[in-house]
Amino acid sequence: MEAWIDSRESKEFRAFFDNAPIGKAITSPEGAWLRVNGALSAMLGYSTEELLATSFLTITHPDDLAETRDGSRALLDGERESIAFEKRFRGGDGRFVWTYVTTQLRRSADGTPLHFFSYIIDITDRKKADADMRESETRYRRLFESAKDGILILDASTGSIVDVNPFMTELTGYLRDDFIGKQLWEIGPFKDALASQASFAELQANEYVRYDDLPLKTRDGRKADVEFVSNVYLVNGKRVIQCNIRDVTVRRQAEADLRMRDRAIQAVTQGILITDATLEDHPIVYASPGFERLSGYLAAEVLGRNCRFLQGPGTDPASRARIHEAVRRGEPCTVELLNFRKDGTAFWNLLAVSPVTDAGGRVTHFVGVQTDVTERRKLETQFLQAQKMEAIGRLAGGVAHDFNNILSVILSYAEMIAADLQPDEPLRADIEEIRTAGLRATELTRQLLAFSRQQVLETKVLDLSKSLVKM
Repeated sequence: MEAWIDSRESKEFRAFFDNAPIGKAITSPEGAWLRVNGALSAMLGYSTEELLATSFLTITHPDDLAETRDGSRALLDGERESIAFEKRFRGGDGRFVWTYVTTQLRRSADGTPLHFFSYIIDITDRKKADADMRESETRYRRLFESAKDGILILDASTGSIVDVNPFMTELTGYLRDDFIGKQLWEIGPFKDALASQASFAELQANEYVRYDDLPLKTRDGRKADVEFVSNVYLVNGKRVIQCNIRDVTVRRQAEADLRMRDRAIQAVTQGILITDATLEDHPIVYASPGFERLSGYLAAEVLGRNCRFLQGPGTDPASRARIHEAVRRGEPCTVELLNFRKDGTAFWNLLAVSPVTDAGGRVTHFVGVQTDVTERRKLETQFLQAQKMEAIGRLAGGVAHDFNNILSVILSYAEMIAADLQPDEPLRADIEEIRTAGLRATELTRQLLAFSRQQVLETKVLDLSKSLVKM
């Protein structure tokens, strides 16, 4: 088998061949292993005997067979003096090993092909690193293309834009071609912004720039608030700048709305309490300034407590039961109940309790809006008392009118009887007493009518002729 080795060179050749740190192999023109070194056996995971029992082609990956055969043919046909290519060998453990193979053909003096001499280097780690790099680049590209932030990639030395993602074009209304090759401060949205040449110089020096409130104007004139963050980093040994531009217009408006609502809550006179429905005993998690003014308690004094601490012995049990049942059912409820301030003074509280639910419909909190209705309750009590007095007055007025009618009859008959009697008759004195008593009763009637705010109807003789002349 070793007749092809010159006897004078065999010892030196074997030492050079067997001890080489890279894989070496001698194969026949048909692909049979003629000799392999230890480095190749270790690389492929075979013993020398196991490897020699295979062939160059039988352990070649099926996808690499055509290229391997084409390379061997080119050498045998004299088209090329050597070939180099990447291919996979099936290792002893069944896994494929990526290798870089360099092969030359040795011929006899008359040009007959003798054997292939191959150098084989393990490039599995490099191929894996390349694959990982491509996968990483693919992932990055997908993130770059699908990101909901605008992204610009700049040459760190010139400031020229070399890449832009789709969201950036959507945000600004400018096309990709409007960005590529331009400096950042040349693009419409950034012309009047802080991302100018001076800021670019700052970025080059500090390798980081951030603007939390950068107003931009889009191509159609729409204003957008953005956060602008730029970083300098290395890509394949070259410094590049990545600019992330996030549209925060909606968020800023939401924050403004929240601030407005917070100011509104601060200003309302009603007390507002929020309790956590997910925790036992529903502790208070928020108390508004209005509640502090209403109850005298500071927010820090009531957080973590149940609203029951405002109640006292005078609080109606039925009202408390209504609140408890509504909370148990997760339903809204409105009641008036007697509460007590921090200083112990009582006040009537109109309490409106409403549940707050999450996206799944689960009650997470309760909001209680409290209104001091003490004055209204006092006015209602006074109004009821006034109604009672008015009813009494009407009754007194009715009685007075009826009594006055009876007195009119008594006085009329007394006057008629007195007119029929002589001045010296004894009965006349009795009749006069009756008349005097009737007149005193008339005064009592006037007092009753005054109490009821009514007037006495006084009968008078009316001369129609005189009345008509006056008209």
